[in-house]
Amino acid sequence: MTNQSKTTPAPSTSTPDLEIEILPALPKGEEWSGDAADITLPDKLEFEPVLLRGGRGQITAMKQRVFIRVLAETGRVSLAAKATGNTKAAFYYLRNRPEGGSFAKAWARALDFGVGRVIDLLVDHAINGTPEYVYHNGHLVGERRRFDHRLMMWLVAHHNPRKYAVSGGLMHAVYGGAAGAARMKRLKREWKKEWKQEWQEKRAKWNKPVDVEAVKEDIIRKCEVMAEREEHITLASYLDDPAKMAAWELLNGPKDWDLLRKRRDEDAARARAHATQLQRIPAASG
Repeated sequence: MTNQSKTTPAPSTSTPDLEIEILPALPKGEEWSGDAADITLPDKLEFEPVLLRGGRGQITAMKQRVFIRVLAETGRVSLAAKATGNTKAAFYYLRNRPEGGSFAKAWARALDFGVGRVIDLLVDHAINGTPEYVYHNGHLVGERRRFDHRLMMWLVAHHNPRKYAVSGGLMHAVYGGAAGAARMKRLKREWKKEWKQEWQEKRAKWNKPVDVEAVKEDIIRKCEVMAEREEHITLASYLDDPAKMAAWELLNGPKDWDLLRKRRDEDAARARAHATQLQRIPAASG
């Protein structure tokens, strides 16, 4: 059994299925002649041209219609401007003028047309694949089709996000059309319910009756702990001074100085051990 090649014959040189009609660019320095009405536009792209006073090179109504038509066909501002012999900056300036509102709306709708063409091309590539030409000894001998499964999944998920989307999160709720709007309303109700519950819990905590006696006892206990700590620090400083120890006993009564000295030594030992442990920790590099 002989091996059969999986490649198909070389594509013919006939006109491709997808043709883009591009209006020819004007020779530099020449005006576009003709009537603006000769450039046919869909009803959605009709607009009121911006009439400007000017001489040679001005953007006439004819050029504005040509620009919108080519922009709708290609989705490319630079190509649409080139088809009229003017620059992109000139058309952006025209769009931003106070009287350019109708032209700006037609511009936006033309871009939508261009995006639609891009989606059509993506669908075509997803279904029919992208051609890869096979050459042998410099000659085209056939072609094969490569299919992008990620592109297929993306198109399917965005066409029907409720059924095919990988995630049912917030982005699908926002951009999911009527179903997405319904999901967003449901999410808002859930968020509002959670917020109300948290707010009620906080209010209940804030409005809880205060036990005054318990608060007083807690304050007194903290003050006693602070006073005891301060006294311990003060007495520890007297341990090496017999005169101060005698004066303190004369004013306050007998004190177990040996116990204080033991506690001081224990505190010092713990501090040294902690310092040694910190020294053993390697310093961070860099």
